[in-house]
Amino acid sequence: MKTENVFALVALAAVGAIALMCFWSRSVSLPRETEALIGGSVTLASSTKSIVIPKKTYDELAVPYMSEAPRGVWSGPWKNACEEVSIFMVDRFYKGQSTATTTDAENYMNMLFHEEDLKYGSNINSDSVRMAFLIDNYADFGEKIVKNPSVLDIKNEIESGHPVITLHSGFDLHNSHIPFLATGSAYHVMVIRGYDEKTKEFIVNDPGDSVDGADHRYSYLTFMKSLHDFDYTTGKADGAATVIFTFAK
Repeated sequence: MKTENVFALVALAAVGAIALMCFWSRSVSLPRETEALIGGSVTLASSTKSIVIPKKTYDELAVPYMSEAPRGVWSGPWKNACEEVSIFMVDRFYKGQSTATTTDAENYMNMLFHEEDLKYGSNINSDSVRMAFLIDNYADFGEKIVKNPSVLDIKNEIESGHPVITLHSGFDLHNSHIPFLATGSAYHVMVIRGYDEKTKEFIVNDPGDSVDGADHRYSYLTFMKSLHDFDYTTGKADGAATVIFTFAK
């Protein structure tokens, strides 16, 4: 083989190697929708960041359930108490309790009603900011308001042992057990305590469902589409998709 042909082959091989190295050194990214729905255990490595997919296909935390009307009386503040009871359920979880009594729930929720009335003049329709105030001052856990979360974000929190408080437009949940009024705000709050990757469902404590609120299941799709903070300018649950991540203090 001629010397010039050998040099040409060596140069071509070198160019190919450099091109391959450049390709693999690029950051790997996924569309948010794809990232959110991948299951199993996968880590996508890049030169800047790794996306870690939850290892589990099923996870469930022992968050105690309580109805927003602890004694079944759906009147007065108890018909709009999903925010307060969601804080109560998560608070008791971080205290190490897997069950809770109606008396304990009523006492804690009445305290929150009182503090809301003093600060805001009302305890109805507390948005994420007001809920964060209550958590910061009257609960034994920490909080972080998160806008536009993905399914993956939420699953990672559950796998880390952190229940997630979620804010919704109630009609978008399509739960026939919760009679939202057409003239009302349709605002609703609940707690995610687990997920099932095989069925693509979140496992929640839904305090407004008097039939099967404990361990209720919502599909990922329905749940994520229903996420909305309360908007005081419209008086409706039509704000940004919002959740509250929680953690031990």
